[in-house]
Amino acid sequence: MNPKVKKLLLFLLAGMFLASCSKKSPTEPANSEPTQLEIKKIEVPSGMKSSADPKAIQTVSLLNFVDTYKGLFQIPQTAVGDNGKFTWTRGNLSATMFQGNTDGKISWKLVLNGTENGKTYNNWVALQAGQSTDQKSGWMKIYKENSTEVASKWTWTTDANGKYTFTMVSNNTSVINKIEIISNPDHSGELDQYTNNILTAKTIWDKDGNGQWWEYDEQGNITNSGSWKASS
Repeated sequence: MNPKVKKLLLFLLAGMFLASCSKKSPTEPANSEPTQLEIKKIEVPSGMKSSADPKAIQTVSLLNFVDTYKGLFQIPQTAVGDNGKFTWTRGNLSATMFQGNTDGKISWKLVLNGTENGKTYNNWVALQAGQSTDQKSGWMKIYKENSTEVASKWTWTTDANGKYTFTMVSNNTSVINKIEIISNPDHSGELDQYTNNILTAKTIWDKDGNGQWWEYDEQGNITNSGSWKASS
């Protein structure tokens, strides 16, 4: 995602307003009150979070990065509206979040109008998302600035055994980057990274926080590998 657009959206939706308003039950329709998007926070073992190993730190940082984007869909207390349409302003920039609830699925669409930092937005759809009312599956799209082209797409699902799978595909330049995360109920997991659909790095960790990692070249050969022990 263009860093300038990312900064604008985070500033607009997460940083410049007070905490978001209280949530209704996810099974209730989004009418007079907004329903907030819930991307599952990926939990990791405490021994991994407190590890001083550089690869463990890097992995935890990437997992935490996913959670920051929930803020893009948090509707602030200053928003005005009902029946699935909520609007708020900052200076000359106006944001409107449209919400729907149909057939067990909740949808979100953020539209920007006005000017900010010398940029003009005319009914630009900046973000869209959808989620099942049980919060077990969903998707999110972030668009390139003043464009209908997708900059990044996120998908997530939880299966019947509690295994959570999250995928993010970013297409900001000629390079397509993808990360895929698997989080198991016991907090063990896996993180795979791809560039142009080629696996470049893999990391796995167990329920105690011990981990292993591998890096690959374009031909799929291992170029580096290692492991870490969980911090006691």
